[in-house]
Amino acid sequence: MQPNNNINFIAVPNLLSEEKYRLIAENTQDMIAIVDPQTLLFKYVSPANIKIIGYSEEEFLNRRCLDGIHPEDRDYISTRLLTGIRYQVGGNAEYRYFKKDGSYIWLETSGRLYQSEDGKAEILLVSRDITARKRTDEALRESERRLRRITDNMLDSIVCINRQGIMEYVSPSHRSIIGYMPEEMVGKTNAELLHPEDCQRYVDFISHLFHEGGNGAIEYRARHREGHYVWLESVGKVVRDRNAGTLEVILGTRDISARKLAEQELQKQLDYQNSLINDMNEWFCTYDCNYRLTYINKIAAENIGYSLEELQNMTIFDLVAPEQREYVKQKAREYKQGGVSGNHEVLVKCKNGKETLLRVKASPITNHSGINVGLILADDISEQRRMEKEMTRMAQLYTVGEMAAGIGHEIRNPLTAVRGFLQLLQKSGDFGQYDCYFEIMLEEVDRANTIISEFLMLAKNRFIDLRLHNLNQIIETLYSLLQADAIMADKFVILALQKVPDIFLDEKEIRHLVFNLVRNGLEATPAGGQVKIATWRNKEEIILEVADQGEGIAPDIFEKLGTPFYTTKEEGTGLGLAICYGVAARHQAQIEIISSSSGSRFLVRFKMPDTESAEDHNNW
Repeated sequence: MQPNNNINFIAVPNLLSEEKYRLIAENTQDMIAIVDPQTLLFKYVSPANIKIIGYSEEEFLNRRCLDGIHPEDRDYISTRLLTGIRYQVGGNAEYRYFKKDGSYIWLETSGRLYQSEDGKAEILLVSRDITARKRTDEALRESERRLRRITDNMLDSIVCINRQGIMEYVSPSHRSIIGYMPEEMVGKTNAELLHPEDCQRYVDFISHLFHEGGNGAIEYRARHREGHYVWLESVGKVVRDRNAGTLEVILGTRDISARKLAEQELQKQLDYQNSLINDMNEWFCTYDCNYRLTYINKIAAENIGYSLEELQNMTIFDLVAPEQREYVKQKAREYKQGGVSGNHEVLVKCKNGKETLLRVKASPITNHSGINVGLILADDISEQRRMEKEMTRMAQLYTVGEMAAGIGHEIRNPLTAVRGFLQLLQKSGDFGQYDCYFEIMLEEVDRANTIISEFLMLAKNRFIDLRLHNLNQIIETLYSLLQADAIMADKFVILALQKVPDIFLDEKEIRHLVFNLVRNGLEATPAGGQVKIATWRNKEEIILEVADQGEGIAPDIFEKLGTPFYTTKEEGTGLGLAICYGVAARHQAQIEIISSSSGSRFLVRFKMPDTESAEDHNNW
């Protein structure tokens, strides 16, 4: 191996005293030696030579300075040494030198030619052991060679980019990825190969690495030599070039086209599945092992009313009505621990306070990690339950109506005769002392007649005379009578009527409906309070509202409202609200009751008539 530098010599005309030189030589860690330029024998060696090389002073003085040099370096050092003596120049050199034990070390030697006090020329050699540095350099070079072999044989492409975006190194695997040979890419930028939609993002990524340091990753498309685009993933890191001292970005790049295609196919499947789930009529949601919601489909989110951000911080128990929360917790634990599915009905409280009844099917799911998660499918059966209750009520009305049709008139006829004879007896004068009894009997007969009249209104086959009427006009006609009744009880009736179109109504039945609802409202409202009658149009419905200021309806009574003969009043017959439901049914309307501690609202929802049907009815 050839040394890196020449040995040159210069003449040194004057020297310090021998005593001072010897003091310096014997206390320095560098090796100092004096060599005879004629024989090249050592004339003096410092203690450091003896300590490092291993020869004694006597052994050194019998050796030529070239004897210990490594064979591969000897010719070169010999030539440079003799040339230096001839031309009287000095210099530095690095070479290998054998120790007494047979091993060799690397030395860095500085040589000078000077004249001694007796006028003879001598060579001064100052050497330093640089073995550790040389081994470090060699190890680094070997590491670089090893890394180069690894880099050149990697499946991923390795690219080194300078601040100007120029590729200074491209590994051979670059060809297998985008088809270009490394030598075609070195010295160029690859911006022209990038997809137009990804080019600026790639440039910004490289610039960010240079300015912010650290590392990062990016996915982008590059044009293959054959013309098509491939998806690439690059991981970049900023490093400092050891030799040049400049910063550069090293990119490790691989082809992820297959992965991207698989992701796109998977995304299509997920989009399709999400579309199916979001188009379901059922509620669909999932939750984790802590019962926290992880997914909810569109129809469920819309009905519940919470935003997706709000739902992400909620558990399934947060949506359950308070009175059912413990029951649902118990069921959820059973499903999780037993790994079984179950069905039950749950009352869900929406954000707006409305409660929705769901028929729920819950199923636990155990993934590969053994973690239990849950899936819930639910049907909104609120309307179904309402219809069932309505059908039950209608069945009761039907039964009572059949009874009314069958026996109502039969009872009224005898009562009419009884009332007539009671009046004759009262007027005859023979029973004057019993006038008070006659009055009571006549009042009770009239009361029985009133009950029978109301009873007959429940008849299923009752004829109704449907004509186009304006609901507001019917209410305004009744207003003075209703207000008079209210004032007598120190209460008030107020109107809040909005403009509504004419619809098909039986005026007498609607009058009876309004009268019954307002009378109930006045009875529930305390003295000084008011009952409001309101109308408005909501899309395809016309709504009649009667609202009182009472204490509300108790939950145990709420479910029984409208049941014939059920009443909480001492003087009531239990037919008033049942008649209202019957009138609404014959008009294809629905009655909705909303009750709270501040009062109750009775909403009668009439459907808007079809235009063609209305014209046909008028023509007929």
